[in-house]
Amino acid sequence: MGAEEIIKRAISAGVPAYNAGQISICFQIYEAAAAQLLKRCRPELLTDVEQDLELMVLEAQSLPERQGGRGSGVDQLAWSFRGAFDKQLGMVSARKSCQDLEQLISTTLSGVSVKRVATTDLDSISYNVIHDFRTGEGMPVCHSVVNDTVMGGRSDSQARLSSGGALFQGTVTTIGGGGFVSVRFDLPDPSSLVSMLRKCRGVAIKVQHFRGCKSWKFQLSEGYNAKVWQAPFTATDDGEVIRIPRREFVSTWRGRSQGNEKLTDEALSSIRGFGFMLSFLNPDGSNNPHFVEGPFEMNILRVEGYSG
Repeated sequence: MGAEEIIKRAISAGVPAYNAGQISICFQIYEAAAAQLLKRCRPELLTDVEQDLELMVLEAQSLPERQGGRGSGVDQLAWSFRGAFDKQLGMVSARKSCQDLEQLISTTLSGVSVKRVATTDLDSISYNVIHDFRTGEGMPVCHSVVNDTVMGGRSDSQARLSSGGALFQGTVTTIGGGGFVSVRFDLPDPSSLVSMLRKCRGVAIKVQHFRGCKSWKFQLSEGYNAKVWQAPFTATDDGEVIRIPRREFVSTWRGRSQGNEKLTDEALSSIRGFGFMLSFLNPDGSNNPHFVEGPFEMNILRVEGYSG
């Protein structure tokens, strides 16, 4: 059994256990899978995944208590295992995509000059990393969550950062007059973000949908209690790259559209950070028909600017 199958089997067994409140069982499943990976599949593992799993297994062995609920040591370590698993699966998925593309080119473009193939629209798009949540590459960020509790709502959320990405999870509900959760990433030096975005055609994001609503909004924020530029997107399970052109961003303040403003270079000068929101409202302030209440999980992998 290879690394990919071990991980997928562990997740398929661990997730239902965790969702049923059996967090310790989920932890034990992930711990056993990690031990198997280190024993049988080291050549298949990414170097940093291998190192992370070694440290996690040692930490698991030294836990004073192997039982616990949400927020406990076993809960935190279970999520650390899951982050490493997701990172390894992301590498496998990317490698398979490349292999599939190579096979497609080989099959359908047999005899075609490589120089002719190189001038595709895909090759004309270039990317600049804003932040990679798995490797730490790009601009430094600090995160915070903002939920509808600021206006009397009852939604809750948390963001966990690990080598597998930034896992944003919780429960969103309209009970109490709310209906949104959000995670924000502010930059100590926003001028670097502004400078990059001015040169870009839009923003490219890579996220993995694990649970709950798939209808999200990406945000560019001007700061606390200030204007937010929002654009809708649909999260995917396989973490495909989603490109959002600048023209799709809508200017909002406290969820209300501010008219037909455009995200010009001048408007970009006020941007201080970016974020993700799950809300019952569309960027233009209308009700989102695809909004789903309840538990949610989305793993944020990478945010980039793109041009071309």
